[in-house]
This record gives sequence, C-alpha cells and structure tokens, in this order.
Amino acid sequence: VDSPSSSSSSSSSLPSPLKCSLTRRNGSEAQQLDVISVIPMNATAMDYVLEWLRMHEGMYGISSCFMYHSGTSLPEPFVYAAEIACVLLGAKPIGMVQFTSPSDDETVYPLVDELCQHIVAFQALATEANPFPVDWEVFKYTYPETGADHETLIVYQKKRRYLVDALRPRGNVAQALHILPFPRNSNEEDRVSDLKEQLFLSYWNGKVLGYPDNMIEVYIQGFNTDLGVADRSEQIYRGKQAVLKLFAEPDFEPVTIGMGLDPPVDPRFWNSLPSVRGFSDLRRRAGIIGAADDEDSDEQSCTDYDASGGSC
Repeated sequence: VDSPSSSSSSSSSLPSPLKCSLTRRNGSEAQQLDVISVIPMNATAMDYVLEWLRMHEGMYGISSCFMYHSGTSLPEPFVYAAEIACVLLGAKPIGMVQFTSPSDDETVYPLVDELCQHIVAFQALATEANPFPVDWEVFKYTYPETGADHETLIVYQKKRRYLVDALRPRGNVAQALHILPFPRNSNEEDRVSDLKEQLFLSYWNGKVLGYPDNMIEVYIQGFNTDLGVADRSEQIYRGKQAVLKLFAEPDFEPVTIGMGLDPPVDPRFWNSLPSVRGFSDLRRRAGIIGAADDEDSDEQSCTDYDASGGSC
C-alpha cells in the first residue's frame, strides 16, 4: 500500500507515514486499531537519512550533525553516510571517510561509496558557470613500524579549505578512524610521548572540525589509552591553549557544526544519485508516479542537466 502524499524528490520532506485503520467486528461490537508504519513508505534510504537530519536538527540544543555513535537514534550503519550528507547540506565543514586500512573501511556501509563517487564526479564536471561547492582530497598515513598504509577521503566545503590545512599531524596525514600518531614501541618514553600527542591532536582536530568543548573532553576522557586522568586533563589544557592561539589568527574563522553554516548543494545532486534515480524509475514503471509527478518535481534528466552545463 502506498502513502497518499508521495514525492520523488530527495530534497523535499518525506511523505507522512502510512496510516491505516483496521476494524474487527464481533457481532454488533466493533474494535478499531490504527496502524502507523515505522519506516516511511515511498522513500529511499537517502531520503530517510536526510529527513532524520532535518527532524533532529537543534534537538536538545545541538545539531543533528554532531555524530556521536553512542548517542544517536539514527541506525549506526547510516551514520557514515549522514556525516557526508552533513557536508553536502552545509552543516559540517569537513567529512572524513576511511577507505584504506588493515582494520577499517567505511565504504562498506550503505550509501557511503555512492556519495563519495558522486562528489568526485560532480567536482570533475563542474564549470565556472555551474560550480560545485564541495571538493575532496586523499590523506595518507604510513605507519613506519609496519609499513601499512591508511588512507582517508576528505570531503569539504571549498570555502573551508583553511580548516583542511589546519588538521594535524601536518602533511595531509590525518585519518578518519585512527588517532595519530601511532605509538612508537622503540622505548617507553617515545610511546608515552606519542600517546599524549594523540590526545592533544584529538582536541585540536575536534575544535578545527567544529565540535563543542564538552563533547571533545568526554571523548578524550573516555578514550582507550594507558594514560591516567591527570595526563588526559593535561593534554586537554594544552589543546585549549594551542587552539586559542590558532583562533586568534586574523584570517582564521572558527566554525560550529550546524545547519546554515554554509549553503547546501543543489537539490539535483541528491536527485541524480543512482539509488534515488533507480527508485524513481522503479516507481514510474510500476505506475506509482507518472509524467505529471515528474513535471512537478525538481528532478531533471541527465540530458537536461548536461545541456545546462552541469553534471549528472
């Protein structure tokens, strides 16, 4: 059964959940039960993620783009796609995707690979007349003791390039799922020094990315490390002092994650995602939507978009 108010455009709100009334009769007595669907009908997984971000923005005074896996009601497999979506929506300045590592690969999660490829394609096909505001870069770190490579795709709002350059350690090596530097095991002094540097850089990068102090401090205090409470607090203090100097620089603009930070990408980005277009085509073939629905939506064909100098 279809929701009565469906839309094929991913940029608009989801249709209202399906509600149906079931009546059970026992002689002259009637009992009515209203059933409401838990998952919205007539929507793609991308629609679901975007609507979740919209509905939870500002809840409890924080942005829905503060992705904290232990405290979000969004199903965890969608968290990684949501982080990328937050950059595209203009709510986060930078998103990080781990795609090469002996232990982790975020591209195996729903929509992540599709979104990353779409960003790369849109940026490659952008023109001066029809620019795309999000760019990308690959950061690579090689662990000296093992020679293992770790690579992270950085997606960012172009106007926030200065934040990408501010990520630490220097040299475009910061990783999405790995705290750097990896500890050296040559001697205990070097190992402890690296463990402290991990916490210091966690504070530094957290503030550069736009996270609030309390969230960063909770993360550091709960981080799995051999360092004690005093050492953790010391690195938090050290990080605060360093960040204050960074933010005092005349050309540096600190940011706070939240909707409205930067302009979002054109809705055609979402509508041209393969999974979204495929869902619309499926609905069209099934007769759920027709030409009239297409005329009312923001969706354009690849031919129309290419003709206007854009990308598809």
